[in-house]
Amino acid sequence: LPKDPNSGLVFDIYKTAKRDGEKAIQMLAKIESNQDPIMFFGLLVSQATKDYTAHQGAKEKRVLRELSKLDLSLKSTSLQPWLLIRSFLLQLSSW
Repeated sequence: LPKDPNSGLVFDIYKTAKRDGEKAIQMLAKIESNQDPIMFFGLLVSQATKDYTAHQGAKEKRVLRELSKLDLSLKSTSLQPWLLIRSFLLQLSSW
């Protein structure tokens, strides 16, 4: 199979969202149709955990706390999962 040109984009979205939430949303739109939102959420958690391991600052703690809230929302609400993830990515740059 040919390599997906957007495969590396998945890993860059979290890093971009920390600086520019709107650009991260644009990047997410490119891969959304080919990704499972729950698996993508797991990727966000793993990247946030790596950040926290490297630097245990207030922002990193808040990101983990907000991700736990997002996890509960993904499991308990009828809203579209991508909508909740987009909202998180937009908020991330403001913390």
